[in-house]
Amino acid sequence: MSVIVRSVAVEVDRAALLARAAPYSSRPSRLDTICLAGLIAAGELLDGVDDVPTSRHLLTLGTALGCAEADFEYYTQILGRGLRRTNPRIFAYTLPNVVMGEVSIAFGLTGDNLCFSAGRASGLCAIGEAHQAIACGAADVAIALCLDVVGPAAERLFGALGTTPTPIAAAFLL
Repeated sequence: MSVIVRSVAVEVDRAALLARAAPYSSRPSRLDTICLAGLIAAGELLDGVDDVPTSRHLLTLGTALGCAEADFEYYTQILGRGLRRTNPRIFAYTLPNVVMGEVSIAFGLTGDNLCFSAGRASGLCAIGEAHQAIACGAADVAIALCLDVVGPAAERLFGALGTTPTPIAAAFLL
């Protein structure tokens, strides 16, 4: 089994993310920050890789923070405006597996996907499951994304806990 690894630096600056994600999505401005980071990580991982099958693949995501930023934005709107005046587009991004849907759409991937949120072990769970799927013959190829985007919500939460969150955007092709 061969492994291709590319780690991608991801800025929280939305304008920079939009510019980098534009080649992978016809509508990047609609996506939240972690989806943009996922597109960039997957796109840069697959750049120059020939013959990635679009079926019999597994796409995994490991994220400790998940959709914390979208959750914060959505619930802030509910508290400030009421549920009826909340932007419904944000609701979809309160689910961390949306990242895998956007990556699948962008790259024409039609296989299975799994999302792991196991604290600091989230990325390892995603990589381990990807490896196991190939080892047991359930997939021919696997893409494991390890994503945590740190924004105001994560900074506020971790600040209250007296620690600092660590952003990551890494992609592995097995």
